[in-house]
Amino acid sequence: VGGDDVKVTITDKDGTSIPVDIHDNGKGEYTIKFTPVKTGKVSVNVSVSNTPLNGSPFTFFVLPDANLTFDLSGVGLKTGFAGSPVSFQVKVLDSTSKTPIALE
Repeated sequence: VGGDDVKVTITDKDGTSIPVDIHDNGKGEYTIKFTPVKTGKVSVNVSVSNTPLNGSPFTFFVLPDANLTFDLSGVGLKTGFAGSPVSFQVKVLDSTSKTPIALE
């Protein structure tokens, strides 16, 4: 069997659509592939013949890539005085998109 009208829409936490590849494996089975580029909540809407699957939309969380990068800046990295506070900033960056992330 196969050939069903399967539709999948995936959106990230900002409501941006994520491209989806749907492969008909035959026998009523489908493989859905996508690549999230942002961390955070993702919503997955699945329908067959315009009928949403039970539980749709599904949600899950995209975690940061294991290869995070960090951007350090600030005067506290260069100099300081004994007895006086120093400070610097650490920005955690997603290694794929190089955008700052916040763990939720």
